[in-house]
Amino acid sequence: MVQIYLQPELFADANSNGIPDICEGPITVPGERSTIQSAIDAANSTRNIILVSEGTYNEAIDFKGKAITLKAVGARANTIIDGTGLSTSVVRAVTGETSATVLEGFTIRKGPVGSERNSLRLGGGMYIANASPTVRNCAFVNNAAGYGGGLYGLYSNALVENCTFSQNVATSDAGGLQFFGGSPVIRNCMITDNVSTYRGGGVHLVQYQSGFPTLEGCTVTGNRSQVSEGGGVSVVPDASVSAKCMVTECVITGNTAQGRGGGLHAPVNTSGLPRACVVLAGNTICSNLSAVSKRENTWLLFDDGGNTICDCFSDVDGNGSVDTGDLGFALLFIGDLTDPDLIQPDQDMNGLVDTGDIAMLLLNFGPCS
Repeated sequence: MVQIYLQPELFADANSNGIPDICEGPITVPGERSTIQSAIDAANSTRNIILVSEGTYNEAIDFKGKAITLKAVGARANTIIDGTGLSTSVVRAVTGETSATVLEGFTIRKGPVGSERNSLRLGGGMYIANASPTVRNCAFVNNAAGYGGGLYGLYSNALVENCTFSQNVATSDAGGLQFFGGSPVIRNCMITDNVSTYRGGGVHLVQYQSGFPTLEGCTVTGNRSQVSEGGGVSVVPDASVSAKCMVTECVITGNTAQGRGGGLHAPVNTSGLPRACVVLAGNTICSNLSAVSKRENTWLLFDDGGNTICDCFSDVDGNGSVDTGDLGFALLFIGDLTDPDLIQPDQDMNGLVDTGDIAMLLLNFGPCS
């Protein structure tokens, strides 16, 4: 006698149409399901691709931990998830999603407030928490939150690539997008015309424990910090770890900050001494504006080569030339660097004003280019 063992999952029929899911193709919206969330709810291991036609979908969606691909099949500008009237983020990934969860090809707009966590409002357009989805070829436009107007990631290794963040607003940090903890990769994105009240008009990266965030191949321009630092990019390091944030092959121009670092800012650590927490390679960081520092484009970085940085950092007194006035200023602080606001005399950023700094001033003697 031959025994046949049937696998129940082969006969699963989530949409009750009499055809096993394994025999069907992608779930379509609005063809098979009228809303994106209802399609996500119906998705399973055999029907894990959702194709969304052009249109405006006024809803909040949550991936609910599913390893699915949610993809717009038309033009990005015409396939819109609209957050008008919502009381949460437009898109949420908060249930352990991995890189197998993919959001691709949508415009996510008008998320008004973000998700609530500990009385904070996070991620107007998208909120990621303890999850690491893939976000590809999306536009985050006109979203708002307390932190991360366009997108907020918490303890996440998400990949965000080929996306646009524009005209998003944060009432605290990160007009465009923010990651707190983890090792996210932000690659080949356009981050333009976003506004924060405090740090990171465009991008705010908070390194935590073993996190190693990467900003790669991005254009960051026209962003603004209204009160604080980092008009384009702001990085807050974790002083307890040696891993550094990487910024490579980016163009950071035309950003403004009321505080330091119109282009890119990284602060002193808790002991008041400088810490090179950002490694730069192959970037152009020019034509940014800082209201309080002559080092307008960058603040506290490690130059790993191939960069064009339009700071005249050796111009300590800010008169447009490296001269005897700068030498005199540095000599006043030989052997000491106790005031974080006087970091600039420490040319080699070793935490001390010493002969190495004098040598660097002499090397750069003359007018700023």
